[in-house]
Amino acid sequence: MKMKNVIIAAVVMLAGNMSGTDGVELLKKHEGIDSVSVTTTNLTIWFNENKSRGLSVLDKPIRGMARSSSEYAEKNEPLVLAPDDSITLIYQYNCVVKITPVTFKKQRRGFEISDIVAAHYGEKDLINAAYIVLSDKPIQVNEEDVEMIMKDGEWKTVKEYHATVERENRLQELRFKYRDKRREAEALLQGEELTNRLSAIEHEVKLERERIESGTQTEDEPSEEKSKTTTFWLYALIPLCLLAVLWLARKKRKRDSP
Repeated sequence: MKMKNVIIAAVVMLAGNMSGTDGVELLKKHEGIDSVSVTTTNLTIWFNENKSRGLSVLDKPIRGMARSSSEYAEKNEPLVLAPDDSITLIYQYNCVVKITPVTFKKQRRGFEISDIVAAHYGEKDLINAAYIVLSDKPIQVNEEDVEMIMKDGEWKTVKEYHATVERENRLQELRFKYRDKRREAEALLQGEELTNRLSAIEHEVKLERERIESGTQTEDEPSEEKSKTTTFWLYALIPLCLLAVLWLARKKRKRDSP
């Protein structure tokens, strides 16, 4: 997959998934986070003043600017998240922690903790995921317990959320694809030939964008159902091929025997 903005990295593309791992422990593994507390009403994070410099807190800005975690620490102020609060902690340009509101079975509220490291160009992001239930006592849950996920301030089912994120990622890939094709054309062509080529590229990108936004798949992107069917027939044919080989071998031995 092409390089993409780690802020909108798809949960659907998790690698090294840690479902079931304690979300509190996943947060505390970052040395900038001093302690984490959980109640039935909120998640509270305390930062370490000496170790959290360089860590930025998005989505709860002051005067439109992201706050540094050291600012919280210097003021002895915790980061308090209500059940509907989304937050992104940026450690480096390629390392973030996303805290996303979710609902679990039995009407429980909580958060998904996604520890994301952006991969190199052409590779998948590395993401560890864990969960926190808002409760006075620890409750172990995993990905299968999630029923709803918040996306851009709206609650979505897991299926809807994954479809939305997948669409965003495909549109991001398309933007990189368009950029690369445009650069290639500008490096090789000029004049009217360049103008015609750029026009063709724009038309191609427009059609592909419309397919993505409408949910239509291209010919080189088989549906999941089609892929499962192909896999089924592949496994079904393997034993038949083996039987045919054994039958031919047996027939050959009989023919060669005196």
